[in-house]
Amino acid sequence: MREVKKERAILTDLEIERLVACPDVVLELHMLSIVARCEGGVRTSDLHGWDSTMIDRLHFEQCTVPRAKTGTPQLLGIPPVLAPFLRARWEHEGKPESGPVFPARRGQRAGQGKLRGNSYVERLHRGL
Repeated sequence: MREVKKERAILTDLEIERLVACPDVVLELHMLSIVARCEGGVRTSDLHGWDSTMIDRLHFEQCTVPRAKTGTPQLLGIPPVLAPFLRARWEHEGKPESGPVFPARRGQRAGQGKLRGNSYVERLHRGL
């Protein structure tokens, strides 16, 4: 059996509130945090593979999460508390019909899907 070397860090409700309320934290981190907290335990690798085609862009009631670890996509309902944030992000990005929900923002891959190994941890820790 594989040994757990590092305990998984899970933010408390108060920490999430402080993060989302902080104006100094990049808006994308706010959105990533809300999605990961509300949408069925989405991992960073799942977010990297999430495409606009996987979201019900009419009603924002359900989505498919590409479970990178198991390779089996999962159909999930979008919680009502998350739906307005997803809709606002989609509209802010120009209502794309396809393409990554959270694309790379810098470098040669700007606008494309993020690759494995990218992490939001450092940016999130700075924000906290």
